[in-house]
Amino acid sequence: MEISPPARLDSSSLVSIQALRAIAALLVFWGHAINAVTLEVPADFPHLYGPFGVDIFFVISGFVMVYSSEGLFGQPGAPIKFFARRIARIVPLYWAATAILVWFVVPYASTKAVLGSLFFAPHIPSEAPLLFVGWTLIFEMFFYAVFAIALLAKRRFAVVAGASVFLISFSVVFGPALSADNPWGPPAASSIAYLADPVIIEFIFGMMIALVYRAGGRLSIWATMSLLIAAFIWFAATVPSVPRPYSAGIAAALIVAGLSLSSISNPKGSPLIRGVVFLGDISYALYCTHLLSFSFVAWIVAKLAISPVGHAWAYFGAMLATGLVIAVGTYLMFEKPTTNFLKRLIERPRLPASSAIAIGSAVPQTLGKGPAPGCRRDSAKVRSIKSGRERLSLALGAGLNQPECGELLSTLLGR
Repeated sequence: MEISPPARLDSSSLVSIQALRAIAALLVFWGHAINAVTLEVPADFPHLYGPFGVDIFFVISGFVMVYSSEGLFGQPGAPIKFFARRIARIVPLYWAATAILVWFVVPYASTKAVLGSLFFAPHIPSEAPLLFVGWTLIFEMFFYAVFAIALLAKRRFAVVAGASVFLISFSVVFGPALSADNPWGPPAASSIAYLADPVIIEFIFGMMIALVYRAGGRLSIWATMSLLIAAFIWFAATVPSVPRPYSAGIAAALIVAGLSLSSISNPKGSPLIRGVVFLGDISYALYCTHLLSFSFVAWIVAKLAISPVGHAWAYFGAMLATGLVIAVGTYLMFEKPTTNFLKRLIERPRLPASSAIAIGSAVPQTLGKGPAPGCRRDSAKVRSIKSGRERLSLALGAGLNQPECGELLSTLLGR
C-alpha cells in the first residue's frame, strides 16, 4: 500500500462507496424478493446471501461517519449538529414507510409497537420493528449516538479510538455470548443485550478504513484484487460457522477497504459510473420501501385473481421491477427534496451574539446615508458568495467598520 498526501476530498471522489451501497441494497432486495415469492409458490431462485448486504452497510456506515465529519471534530455543538444531520438523513423516509405500512398493511398494530418502531426502540424477539428492516437502523442510531459523543475529541484518531473502545467494551460486558454451537448469538434477552450484539464491531472496521483513507493510504490494483479475492475466500470458509462480525463482517471490511482505498477508486463520470452512483443514491429508498413494494405487488395479483403458481419467475420479476421503480420515485420525489430541505435548515448560519450586537449598533448610524462606493463593491462581492460563513466573514471585515455601509449590512442580513 502506498501512502500519498491526502487529496482534496468530495462526494464524487468515492464512487466505490456508492457502488457498495448499491450492491448492499440489491443483496437485501434480492433476498427478500425470493422470500416473498417462495412464501406463495415453490420456486428455485439463485440465492446471493442477502444478509451480507447488512454487513456491508454497517462497515460503510463506520467509514462514512469518519469521512463526512472531518470538520466537526472538537467543534462547539458538534454532537448535536452531527446527530441532527443523521436524523435528517434517516428518519423522514423511515417514518413515512412505517406510516404507510401501519395504514395499509398492519392497521391493527398496537400503539406501543408503532412508537417503538418510530423511535428505534431496541427490541427483543417479540417486539421487532413493524418495518422489518428497522432492526438494522436501531444499530445505526445507536452507533450515531456513540459517535456523536466521541466528536467531543479534537483529533480524528481520538474520535475513532473513543468510539471503538466504547463499542467493544459495551459488547463484551453486555452482549450475548457467542459459541461454536451458536455463532450468530442467541436472541437478545433485553434491550441492552440487543444493542450490545457483537455485530456493532463492524462499524469499527469501517472507521478504521476511513482513518487509512484520510491519511492518504491507497492500494495498487493488485492489492485491491487480492483483498477482494481474500474477502470471498474468507466468506465462503467462515459463514455461517464463525460469529458474524468475524466472518461476514471481516469479509465486508475487506471488500470496502479494497474498493475505497483503491488507487483507481475515482473513475471519470461515464454513463456507467453515473448509473452506479445513482443506484447508490437510491439505496436507502430501496432499503426502506422494497417490502412495501412486494406487498403492493401481492395485493395487485390477488385483486386480479392471478395465480403465481407456474409463473414464479414472472412474479419474481414483477416484484423486482416494481421495487426499483418505487424506490426511484421515492428518492426523487420524497427523500432527496426532504433531506435537502432539512439539511438547509440545519446548516443555516447563525450570527454570533457579538456580531449581532455590532450590527445592531451600526445600523442606526446608516439611516439617511447613501452607500459609499467601496461599500457598493463589497456588497456585490457579498452577494456573489453563497456560503453564509464566507459572507459573514467578508461583510464583518469590510463593512462594519464603515458606519455608512448600510447596503452592505442589508446584503448581509438578506434584505
